[in-house]
Amino acid sequence: MEQEFTTFKIQEVVHVKRENMRIKTDCKETYVLSCRLSGESMFFYKGEAKKVIPGDVLYIPYGANYSQSCQAEEIVAIHLDVNGDMPKEMQIITTEDPEEMCLLFGAIAQAWKAKTTESFYGCMANLYKIVALTHIADDSCAKETYGVIDPAVRYLQRHLFDKDLAMDDVYRLCPVSQTSFIKHFRKHFGCTPVKYVNRQRIQKAQTLLRSQLYTREEIASLCGFENVKHFYVVFKAVAGCTTREYLKKQGH
Repeated sequence: MEQEFTTFKIQEVVHVKRENMRIKTDCKETYVLSCRLSGESMFFYKGEAKKVIPGDVLYIPYGANYSQSCQAEEIVAIHLDVNGDMPKEMQIITTEDPEEMCLLFGAIAQAWKAKTTESFYGCMANLYKIVALTHIADDSCAKETYGVIDPAVRYLQRHLFDKDLAMDDVYRLCPVSQTSFIKHFRKHFGCTPVKYVNRQRIQKAQTLLRSQLYTREEIASLCGFENVKHFYVVFKAVAGCTTREYLKKQGH
């Protein structure tokens, strides 16, 4: 069984001081974690007003539309690339130690200015401390709920790369027929469960191929295929090319 965790990469860090002002933002094409070092703000999101004070962490999801009214605030905002599940709604997170949170965000802002390899990894280390303290990527708040098929989807995601994964076992985990399960699954993922599994396996296979550290037989096994012949067939069906052609396109 393989545990999947949400991962992050910092795009940009912004450290600003603002006087009293009102800002409207449309469809941010990024995820944002921000912390007020001083001052306070009111955020207006989906008809609700949310107050943010020093030490609070504000999480803004990808594509959010909101407006903000601030009063002489100083903030650090971290713009993120995210690989994995995150909450779909804006959240204000109050931690047990607001002072520590301000220090972590301040340290990231300071280190980001250096633009060195060492400072980047220092920023990433502090970012993951923030993620751990806010629980923003925990399963309980980050993952979408899939309704009546949720238990089956969770099981499927945990066992994606198991050679003995059987769809019959997946179907039996929810109180609907196989036909109904597939209908619900298509609604959430845009494809059948089998296609979903194959896509996830081939994505992992492509990463392993690019590393050039593993044989085709090892990759087939690591990605859940019974044998390399089956791996080749599924790879071409999903990627539209052979493994050799794929590597050639990647410059290998």
